[in-house]
Amino acid sequence: MGQMSASDLLELTITRVRGYVEPFSLSFEKHQKLCIVYGENGTGKSTLCDALELLCENTVGSLEGRGLGKTDKYLAPLGLVGAGSVELKAAGPVVYSASLSGGRVVRAPDGAKPRVVVLRRAQVLKLVNASAADRYGEIASLVDVSRVEASEAALAKLEKDTARSASDSGARLAGAKQILEDLFNVAAAAGDPIAWARKEAGAEVPALRAEAARLQTLIEARAALARRHETVSAEVKVATAAGLAAEAAAKSVAALERRDDVPQSELVSLLTAASRLLSAHGERDECPLCESTTQASGLRLRVEDRLSALRALQTAMTQSANANRAHEQAEQIVARERQGYEVERETFLQAERDLVASGAAPSATAAPPLVAEQLPAWLGDTGAAYEEVNQRRATLVTRAENLERLRRALTTYDDDYEIADRATKLLGAVKAAHERVRSTRHAFVNGVLEQISEEVGRLYDQVHPGEGIGKISLALDAKRRASLDLSTSFQTAAAVPPQAYLSDSHLDTLGVCVFLALAKLRDAASTILVLDDVLASVDEPHVDRLVELIHRESKGFRHVLVTTHYRPWREKLRWGWLKDGQCQVVELARWAPNVGPTLLRSTPEIERLRKLLNDDDFDPQAACAKAGVLLEAVLDFLTELYALKLPRKPRGEWTLGDLLPAFGKKLKAALRVEHQDPTNPSTYVTHDLGPIVGELQRVAQIRNLQGAHFNRLSFELLDSDAKHFATKVLEMADLLVHPEHGWPRSDKSGSYWASAKDARRLHPLKEPA
Repeated sequence: MGQMSASDLLELTITRVRGYVEPFSLSFEKHQKLCIVYGENGTGKSTLCDALELLCENTVGSLEGRGLGKTDKYLAPLGLVGAGSVELKAAGPVVYSASLSGGRVVRAPDGAKPRVVVLRRAQVLKLVNASAADRYGEIASLVDVSRVEASEAALAKLEKDTARSASDSGARLAGAKQILEDLFNVAAAAGDPIAWARKEAGAEVPALRAEAARLQTLIEARAALARRHETVSAEVKVATAAGLAAEAAAKSVAALERRDDVPQSELVSLLTAASRLLSAHGERDECPLCESTTQASGLRLRVEDRLSALRALQTAMTQSANANRAHEQAEQIVARERQGYEVERETFLQAERDLVASGAAPSATAAPPLVAEQLPAWLGDTGAAYEEVNQRRATLVTRAENLERLRRALTTYDDDYEIADRATKLLGAVKAAHERVRSTRHAFVNGVLEQISEEVGRLYDQVHPGEGIGKISLALDAKRRASLDLSTSFQTAAAVPPQAYLSDSHLDTLGVCVFLALAKLRDAASTILVLDDVLASVDEPHVDRLVELIHRESKGFRHVLVTTHYRPWREKLRWGWLKDGQCQVVELARWAPNVGPTLLRSTPEIERLRKLLNDDDFDPQAACAKAGVLLEAVLDFLTELYALKLPRKPRGEWTLGDLLPAFGKKLKAALRVEHQDPTNPSTYVTHDLGPIVGELQRVAQIRNLQGAHFNRLSFELLDSDAKHFATKVLEMADLLVHPEHGWPRSDKSGSYWASAKDARRLHPLKEPA
């Protein structure tokens, strides 16, 4: 057989469901899609199947058909009050849960549930031995009609889309209504919110926006005046400084401009003009001013020499001229800024007039001063009034925004009210059409049943090869509505009812094959298949082939869980009848009233011992008793694993006195366990078990003295002796058993025993010779 694909189921937890009192957890092994649960009658196997079924159905299948009427009141354990629950964890992570309270089943996530199909012993009999009408009822919910399925799927999608449309429009409708109600409450209005909204929607938003804009214009004009005042003040300072600079330059010129009572500035001007004239017309024989010929020669050079002598005065004059120009420009800027102030003032007054014209004048205040320098006092006097203007503008803006929001919400409310109404009506029509298509399935069922018949025959032949049983047929009775005939050929007879000729064993396997064939046709990859003790009458020659068949078919399902009380099957599985890794085997212990079912050889016992050791009020008797039971389980596991020699006893009831001596020196020397590093799976840490076994051999008598019987010798023991014994047992159990991946049972490596995922590696593989 090939290796089966991994299962995505992780863990099933059951709390307070029928006989499951304390929380019960079953961890599924990742690489095994087939899980076999063994337990004697009354250990809780059927309730485990009921718990899985409750995740997708509202029934307790094992109680149906027993004349109990409504079974809701039987969900909780007797004498216990409080909600029960079932939780199934899968990879993803995905968690399916069903809470049971007051007879109701509440699932989470809402609407999400796994597909679980359960076959019980009673159903096997119904499938085979029921009347044609009842037999049809048993399989009707499992039959998929492929030719109608597409139409049904399309209608189902349309129904879903229509429902989503109705839901979406309803959500939008509710959202719009909530907005209207919020605005209604903010306005502290009275009456009906929708009617109020319709009336309120008539308000003129543009008028509100316009008034707010006029107020904003006034506010901005006032701010512009303030900014202009700052500019004027700054420019006045600049002009004043420029005037002082011009005066200083003029004084410098005055100090240099007189020589012999002749204004030097005038002389400089005259000589400068003469220089330009002489440079333009060249040397002349007479003076151009007095027409004298005396000293006319070299006149231009003498003028230039004279100007050079007057350069300081010329520089001072230039600086004075520049300072005068700067002062003049600064005064022009001041004049321009004052004109700007007048413009800003007029803009402000116009904004006030506009507000007065619209009937929304602000509180009366004095007009801005004509002179910019007087503005600060006016700003201070009018500050409070214009704070009110600003608040008024903000109120108008908020009201306008709320009105626009109200109108949008009201439009959404009206539009989606119609959409939701249409979608609701359409949904009813789609549901009716869906039902009509579903009712036409009868015309197509015979073709599907032929397919089922072939699959049933194929499966049945694998369990009963060459036994003279011919084709098995499932067909609708053409003369009767919803009636299903089951027939086969036997020896020379054709189309005979199998229940008339086949043994109970053959009928049981036939029922299982019919069930498997039907389940495979309905999305097997998403189906958790549960077979609850359906093989009670299967005889020894066929049980092996049936288990192999279930194992092969489990590959096509999401997961398969089989419960059984058939002890030979349990023993074969324990002794490796199916090779390790092909299926998971768990065993339920006897049911206890205050606890319910428990798993044998499971880690909860380790945790109970740990709790006893950590208890502040340490109880040596309880700790030794629990440690003794746990040690027996560990030693039983190891002696079985290594096939150690034990005294022959009825039913294998060995004690510590039998189990501990079975460990010889060579095995103790070789006995070790490797722990996988969770952060680096390729790395292992080795722990020797031999010294622990040796120490337990030395102190094991403490268990009998403290935890098994009343014994006066126990009076002489210290609590520390009991704690030492229990601690050594816990140490050995912790080293051997992984809390998640369990006991090292697999010998696939050929070198050691390993738990799931190689989390624990136990050496040696065999007892040393």
